[in-house]
Amino acid sequence: MPVSAAVLVSVVWATLAVAYGLFFSFSVFFVPLIEEFRWSRGLTAGAMSVSAIVQGLCAPLAGVVADRFGSRPVIVGGVVVLAGASMLAATIHAPWQLYLYTGVLGALGLVAVGWVPTGLLLSRWFSARRGRMAGIAFSGMGFGVFVIGPLTQWLIATTTWRTASFLLGLATLILLLPLVLWGIRDPTPADAHSGRDDARPRATPTGPSAAPAGEGRGGGVGGWGGWHRPEGAGGAGPPPTPHPPAPTLAGGRSTGAGRCRSRTGVVPAAMGVGWSWIADAPQDEREQQYQGGEAEEEAGGAPGGGGDQPLREGAD
Repeated sequence: MPVSAAVLVSVVWATLAVAYGLFFSFSVFFVPLIEEFRWSRGLTAGAMSVSAIVQGLCAPLAGVVADRFGSRPVIVGGVVVLAGASMLAATIHAPWQLYLYTGVLGALGLVAVGWVPTGLLLSRWFSARRGRMAGIAFSGMGFGVFVIGPLTQWLIATTTWRTASFLLGLATLILLLPLVLWGIRDPTPADAHSGRDDARPRATPTGPSAAPAGEGRGGGVGGWGGWHRPEGAGGAGPPPTPHPPAPTLAGGRSTGAGRCRSRTGVVPAAMGVGWSWIADAPQDEREQQYQGGEAEEEAGGAPGGGGDQPLREGAD
């Protein structure tokens, strides 16, 4: 089924908005979890550190799978896993369940829905306006966090955190799964001849290194690989500049675009590991000092203690 540029970008925008808003609503669940289970802040926030590790390790894998099978099946699977993780989180009773559902399954779903497969999808469809389309689509991440955070807080206040987690996961599955199945598809070699997105005149490639029609880099709309002739009156101008075709799979899919894009997520994920414990350490130290001060105060107020002696000296 033909998909217009506006529909494709809108679906990617909505998918990223809901997925990132759902995953990062964990900060809203943070307080109810601590209040119910009396876990330390470091233990509870450690689930996000685990998710950072999982995202960093699985981002290259998501790129490889998207290169091999396309972005659509990866995104569909990510929606199911992410929504399931949120619904399973409603059954949490132990730290290992929090780490498994949020830190592992939630992170896997976010990687499969996130900017690795969607960025690869947009790069295959668009050539002349690739940056503009990617900027519009990726703006959904911040919008989703901005909207779903207050919605999550309202659900927790009106029901319970378990009900809120289950409802958010169920709504994500009901909303995103049909939307992704309808509005997202990978380009085919025939799309290279549709003239969408990039209609600049191109010289016909010749020579032994020329790529077949429609098999440019990524096989996207307009076939942006191969030979390019600068625009000019009547095609006049310098001779065409050859661009060697990138390695492709059957159907014009790039063999390395998603792989290279995914590797950039490893470093930020590695840098985020352990920040929850580092941030929690000063607070734990202050609590220990506070508890120690209370103990000294109780000891000073005991019979025979000298805790009130400094007060009498000050009074004198």
